Amino acid sequence: GKLMASDWIKRNPDKMQAINQNRRARREFLIAGAKISGKEWVELKYKYGNSCAYCGVAGKMTMDHVIPLSKGGPHRISNIVPACISCNVKKGTKLILPVMRATRSPEWAS
Repeated sequence: GKLMASDWIKRNPDKMQAINQNRRARREFLIAGAKISGKEWVELKYKYGNSCAYCGVAGKMTMDHVIPLSKGGPHRISNIVPACISCNVKKGTKLILPVMRATRSPEWAS
């Protein structure tokens, strides 16, 4: 029942994040078949050292579309980078390429 579902959600935060992003992409941008698996998301975060692709901070990451969905970017793992909540909110729908290293801050952090 609800308790078991709640436990699963707590034990699988990466899968839940992928499920929610997939649902958002389908709902808001009418992207048929848009899907990123929890496994892909975990592997991508690992590739980035579990750090933000923009500022290099480690911690809770959100999925950021490099080319925003609102600008026609695809909802595919190749267009996703891990971003801290702060960078993701500040980036918004701007097109800013990730730096892929922790030694450089994004322009808005200056």
